[in-house]
Amino acid sequence: MIAHLRGVVLSKSNESVVIDVNGVGYLVHAAEPVVAGLTVGDEARLHIHTNVREDAIQLFGFSAPFERDVFLKLTTVKGIGPKLAMAVLSGASLVELVAAVADGDILRLTKIPGVGKKTAERILVELQEAFRAFRPAMATGKAGAVAPADALADVRSALQNLGFKGAQVDRAFELLESAPSRPRDFDGLLRETLRHLR
Repeated sequence: MIAHLRGVVLSKSNESVVIDVNGVGYLVHAAEPVVAGLTVGDEARLHIHTNVREDAIQLFGFSAPFERDVFLKLTTVKGIGPKLAMAVLSGASLVELVAAVADGDILRLTKIPGVGKKTAERILVELQEAFRAFRPAMATGKAGAVAPADALADVRSALQNLGFKGAQVDRAFELLESAPSRPRDFDGLLRETLRHLR
């Protein structure tokens, strides 16, 4: 199973990128914000979910482990396959999506392209408790701790994919550095950085 790719972006479309890793090109499907944050010719680092089917092996890429966790939860819902789960991640920011599901906001979910009322209801019935559990998991770092340097790089990438400018992220990082203590894992860092960006 491929879990992570680091290489040069050879090409990209709205929904996928080709990453050159030591001369091998991997086609990776990704949400539109993730693809938009990548530049052809630059290095990319993506967390990967490998989806194996009878007729194909597909790679799905994410800017951070937490995004992959949300994607995998979505695919457990009846009627939601990897393609629709990726469309959901393209139709709402990660922060909005987690909040909408955790808070039972069916109206916000139905505004996502491809998500009708019945699908939104299934998401809430099957995932609301799981998404609520993401909050304490992030607070304790159980959603996946990584090395601080890697975590900061992943947080920067995730925030830029969410639409924040580089200068905004730099300023938030400065405020984070001046705090008496800071989280060491991706999810804790993302939460604290977003607090400074609000």
